[in-house]
Amino acid sequence: MTQPNITAVYKLEETGSQTMGFASMERYFLNQKDAVKAFISKIKEYRKSEDLASKKDLDGKKPIKITENPKSFGGHKVIKEAWASVWDSYTIPEEGTEWEIGSLRLQVLEIKLEVSHDPT
Repeated sequence: MTQPNITAVYKLEETGSQTMGFASMERYFLNQKDAVKAFISKIKEYRKSEDLASKKDLDGKKPIKITENPKSFGGHKVIKEAWASVWDSYTIPEEGTEWEIGSLRLQVLEIKLEVSHDPT
């Protein structure tokens, strides 16, 4: 019997207040470097977005906070994490459109895989 081979894949995941914490985007990568490049690209998209809150909206705080190797909860190691403050809107038929500042979370997660090559 052969020993299992432990390897990893990397997931870029976006969650937010409009999706009640569920993933609104997931992409998978075979190596960490590609996942981090996609993370950086997504952060650049956030910075260009008209929906990104301004420092003025946030009483001087930065609208995007990036953390390297944040504390991991659950089963996967978090490599990078960013929180972005964005303007969200929702419509109430009787009252019209309401606006509030919500948040998006972007993470690069390491997912360990156990691959066995047992032919039996």
